[in-house]
Amino acid sequence: MFFKDAKESKKVINSYMKDLSPLNQTRMNIVFSQCKNKPNKEQLFDITTNFRLCLWDIPEAVEMGFLQWMKEKLPERIAALQYYEALK
Repeated sequence: MFFKDAKESKKVINSYMKDLSPLNQTRMNIVFSQCKNKPNKEQLFDITTNFRLCLWDIPEAVEMGFLQWMKEKLPERIAALQYYEALK
């Protein structure tokens, strides 16, 4: 998996929301709200599956391939967010 838990996945995907179309922003917000009462693994599955559908909105992800983009870009974004949190 790309994320250690559902909380991390929500934080990372929220950082990509501005890159998504309004429709896919709404999609992800609905997924986030519907996942609240599910176990962590189910949340991760639902969030990741729906985020992959949204990757059509990110040209670099389309060009690289979704899996390759996720392998490269998600760890970078996680590290950047952790760095930013450490600075607070």
